[in-house]
Amino acid sequence: MKKSIFIVSRDLDIQRIIYSYQDLIKKLIFKFGEVTLVSFDNFFNNRENIIFSDKKIDNFNNKLSIFFPKNKNEFNNICKSKKIIAIDNLGKNFKDFILRRLIKKNNIKLALILNQGFISNDESYPINELSSLIFEIKKKIFVTFYRILVLLKYIPNIHFYFDTRKDICENCLIKKKNFLSKLFFFLNINYFENIYHINSLAYDNFIIQNNTPKEEKIVFLDNNYNHRDITSRHKFDRLELRRIYFSRLKFFFEWISSLCNKNIEICLHPTSDFDDYKSYFNHFEISQYQTQHSILNAYIVLFHFSGSVSDAVLNKKKIISLKTGLLGSYVNYRINRYTELLKTISINIDDDQYLLLSPDLIKKELNNYDNNYESYINNFLKNKSEYQTGADKIVEVFNQQIF
Repeated sequence: MKKSIFIVSRDLDIQRIIYSYQDLIKKLIFKFGEVTLVSFDNFFNNRENIIFSDKKIDNFNNKLSIFFPKNKNEFNNICKSKKIIAIDNLGKNFKDFILRRLIKKNNIKLALILNQGFISNDESYPINELSSLIFEIKKKIFVTFYRILVLLKYIPNIHFYFDTRKDICENCLIKKKNFLSKLFFFLNINYFENIYHINSLAYDNFIIQNNTPKEEKIVFLDNNYNHRDITSRHKFDRLELRRIYFSRLKFFFEWISSLCNKNIEICLHPTSDFDDYKSYFNHFEISQYQTQHSILNAYIVLFHFSGSVSDAVLNKKKIISLKTGLLGSYVNYRINRYTELLKTISINIDDDQYLLLSPDLIKKELNNYDNNYESYINNFLKNKSEYQTGADKIVEVFNQQIF
């Protein structure tokens, strides 16, 4: 049987998926010859403006195929006579359950890869809005139903689970040894079948980077104020939020740029609308899909919360956490968690008291602040006993354990 690697998703944003996995895709192609990105967007939407056939991406020497199956027969056909591992980018709602059942019927082994080194978004946060409460209740229902379907083997469990977070990997390994999992072996008691603690993507990039870090500019790591993680929890007036949030950011950027005599670069989140930001921040440099390179050249890194801050931590960059209540309690909680774990300086952009800070005081605080970088690296970004890059470990496991 032919050995094949799939990436499965319902997302139509192919560029975002490729950006997330580009280094891993190259190594998988080198080892297995080809990778197929399967987008199930047309499975439910029947979009007429998409060419629903195999397409090739030039950056991968025509070895990355993009496939949009319109129905289960088309998907079944591409699975015939193949032994498949699929990297899981599906969700946990009813449409995803249909797709996961289809994956189960085709004997595909699922792999979940969490190599960004971010703080878990499953932590509880203060809920003070009805919309947030409804979101969390619905999420809990879907996750519970999902676990039941996995338990009953109606849909597949995660055969390979790769994570960079030390505590989560340790907890998963403890649960795997649970007495119940041995007693009820005929059920999928273990959501994760095989657990691997790997080095993060940021750590991989850090140890192989050839460029010397510089201190040329101030870099802001955008989170996308219009991200579905925010809009699904909080019912904001988007235009009003944009006006106030952008205004406060712009005012702060102009102040700190003048204070430090450095230009500002806004590194957009992959889901952010470039034109949306460009129309307002037209006096600043704006980039997308260049975050790692920009951080390497940063004098200061500004952020609310972001997995990309890992690159700044590894390169020992000066970091300022920007607090705001404009984006809701979910974002506010995550900002505070990152600030707490990294022990960074924090500035509240909702309060103009920061205008009282002098250049000398800012520099003194940044140079003397007692950060917690090493602890963060060891707990979220690096497996001290693993000397392979995360991508190499994934390729090795795929090759040895299933092929």
